Amino acid sequence: MNRVIRSGAIALTTAVATYGYTVVDANPAEAYHFFSANCRWDHTTVTVANLAYSQAGYGAGWDSMMTAWNNTVAEVEFKAVGSGDKDQADFKVVADYYGNIGWYGNADKSNVCTNGHYPNGVQHITAQVNRSLTDGRPNNNNNAVLTHELGHTIGLAHMNVLENPYVIMYDGIGYDYRGIWLPQTDDIDGALVRYF
Repeated sequence: MNRVIRSGAIALTTAVATYGYTVVDANPAEAYHFFSANCRWDHTTVTVANLAYSQAGYGAGWDSMMTAWNNTVAEVEFKAVGSGDKDQADFKVVADYYGNIGWYGNADKSNVCTNGHYPNGVQHITAQVNRSLTDGRPNNNNNAVLTHELGHTIGLAHMNVLENPYVIMYDGIGYDYRGIWLPQTDDIDGALVRYF
């Protein structure tokens, strides 16, 4: 059963450190994880250099999934920068062939920050999609990977199948597509807690 996106208040009850990230529980059906360093941007409009436009539709895919996050009630907005400003962007998105190395997407250095904040305007994070594993798959399967990696860029960590397999931050979203490619309630709630 897929969960539907909704907005509303969040009732937080517990916060504990587990396996390198923080688990924040609202109730058994509503949970989200943050990286243990509690990484976040010190601003809510995050600039992105999209370097994937020459990669068989992946550039447009990244743009679409940034828009999907922007269309939620999450307090973070992704803003693409022009080619002249790409070196000043907060992070970059790419698509390339990395081989059959076990990951469909990766947000390199999304769990590394200083005093809880990512460095601004230095492309500290690179969100990547591995075309070796994603080329030839249906668009929504790949859109799920892109949306998931964007979640990492704002500080959201994985959830496992036992916690909630119907969130975009589900740790198996690349190989175990669950029919969702947009941020879900728990993903959005995590962003709200992180930035509101």
